[in-house]
Parts: sequence; structure tokens; C-alpha cells
Amino acid sequence: MSTIIPLKKTISTNKLWATAFYLKGKRYITNIYSSHQQAIEDCLWREKEVQAYKQLLISNKQPIPEYFITTVHRSELPKNWKPSPALGFLLQTKFY
Repeated sequence: MSTIIPLKKTISTNKLWATAFYLKGKRYITNIYSSHQQAIEDCLWREKEVQAYKQLLISNKQPIPEYFITTVHRSELPKNWKPSPALGFLLQTKFY
């Protein structure tokens, strides 16, 4: 006699919480976390860092990122992906 055994749903280990921002239409993932709360704390910290340097960024005509929290899958991250610092978006900008 055959018995059907229901499978329990498991939490996907591929789904992560991330802090991110957009720059010139491209999304940049700044850091990833397994919990939503950690992502919120990181996002708030990054916003504070940007606020501390806001006048400097404006005077140098640099973009001011707006960080947000999103979900990502491990497969979306490039192989060489690394977390970036709070003002890491400046690395994407060329100074002339």
C-alpha cells in the first residue's frame, strides 16, 4: 500500500534580505543579511552616514543615494560580489 507523505515547507536559504540603492538606473546591493531586522539596522546606519556627509556630497555634485531594503536570491549576486561601505557609491562615480 502506498502512502502519500506531505513535505513540510522549508525556509529558502537562497532568499536573503539586502540593503541596496539605485545609481543611474542600476541597482547596487550594499550588504546582505539572513534577517529582516539586521537589514533594517544596516539601512538606518547607512542613511545616517549619508546624512553626515550630505553637504559635502552636494557641494561636490555627487549623487545622494536613498537606501532601501529588498529581498534577493543568492543567484542574483555576482560571483565576485562584496559588501560595500556606506559611502561606497562614490567608488562608482568618477571625479573630474
